[in-house]
Amino acid sequence: NNTLKLNVLGAGFYTRNGMFWNLGVNIRHDTDYTIPRELYELESSLATGTFTFDNIIGNTNTFIDAYVGTSFTICNFINIGVRAKFLTGLINGNVYIDKLIYHHGKIEDFTLHMRLNSIEYDNTNYDGTWDEKDIWSNVKSFGGALDLGVELCLLNDRLKVSAAVIDLGFIRWAGSSRYSAVMDINQTTK
Repeated sequence: NNTLKLNVLGAGFYTRNGMFWNLGVNIRHDTDYTIPRELYELESSLATGTFTFDNIIGNTNTFIDAYVGTSFTICNFINIGVRAKFLTGLINGNVYIDKLIYHHGKIEDFTLHMRLNSIEYDNTNYDGTWDEKDIWSNVKSFGGALDLGVELCLLNDRLKVSAAVIDLGFIRWAGSSRYSAVMDINQTTK
């Protein structure tokens, strides 16, 4: 799993009653993949022969989260934090390779399944340029999420124990710009 998070804007402040509030905007990209162990063994040994690999999976998501959060003390030794996020989905993609046959240094056969949800863009009037209006007017995927946390301060604040649940939520990937493809190659590559 790989995650890239870019904090675009962030601010925080205390109120008179001692609560801390924060708000901001992040751009986030998550990628995860599943690769069979045999593929690593093949790479490390530079083996020759015929190998079949199943279930190669990749997923990617890019989205913007705008958040507002607060933290407060409920007694002298317990702090609670809550953050609500509004999510705007930009890209959601999945790749699944059902079967890949590798024979003497060449890929001979594979079955590829792909799906991509992204922003919708009508290129019938495309003039060669993109601007922010083109992108933001075509975003169709939205969602929400919560972050919850608790901190226990023990031994006169010399020991702190904390726990959190983050990104508890969803994005409804919608819009009409879905691209699907199934590819099956049954020929030897020369």
